[in-house]
Amino acid sequence: MQKPHDTELRVDPHLAQWVVRSLARIMATYAIGIGVQILIGGPRRFSGLSYQAALETPGAPWSWGAWALVAGFLALVGTLVGNVRLVAFGMFAIASWAAFFAISFTRAALRYGEANTTASWTYTIPVGVVCLVLAGAYYSMAPIVLRKVSSREAP
Repeated sequence: MQKPHDTELRVDPHLAQWVVRSLARIMATYAIGIGVQILIGGPRRFSGLSYQAALETPGAPWSWGAWALVAGFLALVGTLVGNVRLVAFGMFAIASWAAFFAISFTRAALRYGEANTTASWTYTIPVGVVCLVLAGAYYSMAPIVLRKVSSREAP
């Protein structure tokens, strides 16, 4: 039996770059939109059982909306001006925000039998993991390299 060859799909680099940039802009726009909606909605919109654990956060729900809005704005601006570190930071901030919600929804589901059990998956995979992958991709383009100080350079 012969081994298969040429089985790896090769994606055109320009297409791959377009996909990554498009996904980053989509996720950044999502964060901006949901941040604005949270800020406009106010506390009354989050009175369901599923939000009870998240509402224990200081400044909730305003703090959630502000975090998402700022993170999305940073990521989107980074994609528009070509600052890969800014995109990476914004995507990581969106992923952190999504992790907070995933954990909060899981806590609520464990506390209350009537609470939503699917939201934690939504915030974990399509939002959190996708943003982490994008953060890693953008960070790898311009990683922060810490320079070692030799004993001769030390003050």
